Amino acid sequence: MRRWIPDLRSLPVQMILSSVALVLLTAAAVGWPAILLISEQLDRQAWAQVEQGSLAAQSLYEASQSELQSLSMLTAQRPTLRELLAEEEYNALSVYLRTLQQGSGLDLVLVCGADQALAQAGLAIPAELCAEEVADGFYEAPAHAVPRLWILAAHAIDGEVGGPAGSVIVGRALNDGFAAQMSAQTGLEHTVLLNGQPVAASLPLRREVQHPVPRAASRQTYDLDGHPYYAAVFSLSAAGLQAEVSLDVSGIAVTQRRLVRTLASMILVVAVIASVLGIYLARRIGRPLSRLAEAAGVMSKG
Repeated sequence: MRRWIPDLRSLPVQMILSSVALVLLTAAAVGWPAILLISEQLDRQAWAQVEQGSLAAQSLYEASQSELQSLSMLTAQRPTLRELLAEEEYNALSVYLRTLQQGSGLDLVLVCGADQALAQAGLAIPAELCAEEVADGFYEAPAHAVPRLWILAAHAIDGEVGGPAGSVIVGRALNDGFAAQMSAQTGLEHTVLLNGQPVAASLPLRREVQHPVPRAASRQTYDLDGHPYYAAVFSLSAAGLQAEVSLDVSGIAVTQRRLVRTLASMILVVAVIASVLGIYLARRIGRPLSRLAEAAGVMSKG
């Protein structure tokens, strides 16, 4: 049985091939830029959300420092605290500080005397803190201490003769619980970095991802447990302390792939329909021409 092989030099075949090629090129020229434009717009929206979360996190850190400064001042001015300190009732002072700490949501309330801790409530912190000049802001505990990072505020306690009778130090620990609170307030995952190493994170797996050097770029991307993330890093202090907010963009990646498949399917369907119509029209136009050519051939033979 003889197989039909189209004659590429014939006019109908050339018209059919030209129409199919034109349809495919038109569909690709229209669909591919649309796919790129929509994908770029989704990326821009994701990065805009990350940037907004970064600004919100920085504002929350500033608000937390201001709140701690106010709490340290109010705690130092409490008459009951001054009385217990003056009477050296340190056990009762510890109970009183525990009540203050639980009511204010602080992680630490510490009363210092002459370079030594007199009473404390909350999480443990190195005892030599009272011997240091504590400045309001971020504090890095020794490497063996847990938690490692703090936000602290200190205020002097006025004595009966006008001089300072001691000082109050209040603080919040930059631990996983703090990172989870920041994540709930910003809507993004939160990580605290010290010299490029995660020390607190709202994602448990995030602490297992190590970085050999501090992260200097403001924008970062990484994969965690098969999920891509867009992240923004900002500095908290000059001592290598940074914070990172990150957005899981796996949903955006799925949307992009679904969009590409949908547009590609639509382009293919339109191309098939247009090609069928092109073939039909090419045959309608080419059939009379073929008959005319055949008639001319017959006439040329007499």
